[in-house]
Amino acid sequence: MPLVCANDSIAISAIHALTSLGIRVPEDVSVTGFDDIDDVLRVTPALTTVHVDKEAMGSRAVDMLLRRVEAPDAKREKLLLSGDVVFRDSVAQVQSR
Repeated sequence: MPLVCANDSIAISAIHALTSLGIRVPEDVSVTGFDDIDDVLRVTPALTTVHVDKEAMGSRAVDMLLRRVEAPDAKREKLLLSGDVVFRDSVAQVQSR
């Protein structure tokens, strides 16, 4: 069973909670996060996550904020940034059928 978390901090907490309940990660539950923070390597098993360019994301957010300050009634836009999955030990390998 997979557990996909909104960020790495939640995923790390989930791993700790699952482990305390006797649920094995990744044997019983695969866990993934999002952010690729430094702590993902300090948890056991190491967390699979999505790496995003935080500097680019912050820069784009500031640009969007400044545009909204200059033109508060302008149409809002959505931002799409790419990310890369970083596979580590918290996800079980998929068995082919």
